Amino acid sequence: MPQETIGDVEQVVTANHPPRTNSPEYNKTHEWLMTKTAGGCYVCGGPVDLSHPDAPAAYKGLLQDHHGGALHLYLDGGGDPILVGMNLFGTEWSLGWGADPARVAAFVAQLNVVTEKLGGKPYTAEIATTADVMAFVDSPSNANFKLCSVHHIAHEDKHTPDSNGHEGVGVHSGPFPIWLGQATCLWSSWDMWGGSTGTLAVGHPGDASGTAVVLNVSPLHPDQALYHQFRDTATTNKPLILPSHHANARLAYAGAVKDLTQSN
Repeated sequence: MPQETIGDVEQVVTANHPPRTNSPEYNKTHEWLMTKTAGGCYVCGGPVDLSHPDAPAAYKGLLQDHHGGALHLYLDGGGDPILVGMNLFGTEWSLGWGADPARVAAFVAQLNVVTEKLGGKPYTAEIATTADVMAFVDSPSNANFKLCSVHHIAHEDKHTPDSNGHEGVGVHSGPFPIWLGQATCLWSSWDMWGGSTGTLAVGHPGDASGTAVVLNVSPLHPDQALYHQFRDTATTNKPLILPSHHANARLAYAGAVKDLTQSN
């Protein structure tokens, strides 16, 4: 089976496919996404360019496109389309080679209904072969999710702040629902990573106790005992709670200490 590098560290086994190159369709999609759509990185507003000497400080570098199936709204008054959400079958380039054309065609038919209601153009090309699938994968209907390099390819075990100075993890690392939480986290008073680089994800218990609910612990977390405790707890369907004196719980609330004191 071929292997493919995602980001700068992780290797995954994928469906059989030729060496990865930018197709003409992808090049056209990338040019459209970067010059004809509004806004920066979906998560932080970016950009941050990790390849730049000044990274990870805010820098006007090139944004990246993720094969993630974004939904764009075309306003009646004109202007650049605005990213408003995601479809539920954003297809990675490598996964496209092993995708069922009939299933992809069915999903695209559903996507077209939504796209037209958002003012966009439906995808009309036939999808009956793997080649057809890959044409869709690299099209503006799929390779259209704009991200900074941090929220695209950054790894959990590396310190990679985004354009706002918050720790960031890429969509290719860790569970997707937790990655998505970065877009709505109230960073001014809460650190969803609990002071980690992203190897730990915690949730707010909804009170002023100072505790933190563990949502995920990566096997890359330096505290392997905590990782195994989380894995064991997950099988019991009971949440793992970090007490208020735990280092990661205290770091999660670092920006909210004053508010908590006033609440108590």
